[in-house]
Amino acid sequence: MSWLFERNKKGQYAWWTTIADGWMTNPKWLSRDDMVEIIIAHKREQFNKEMRELRKTFPQGWFNKNHKRYD
Repeated sequence: MSWLFERNKKGQYAWWTTIADGWMTNPKWLSRDDMVEIIIAHKREQFNKEMRELRKTFPQGWFNKNHKRYD
């Protein structure tokens, strides 16, 4: 997935995704602060998803000190 950002002459930002080939922001143009908050929320959601997965699967995929992988 690739994210692309545009900035207009007013210093506003828009977020494009190559997966859906469309704008992720609605309204299209946002302030810098609003764009940062959207990115933080997205990353927080991804992090929380990874932590839920870790809780379900640990120790699967991790290694012990003898380099033996837990399956």
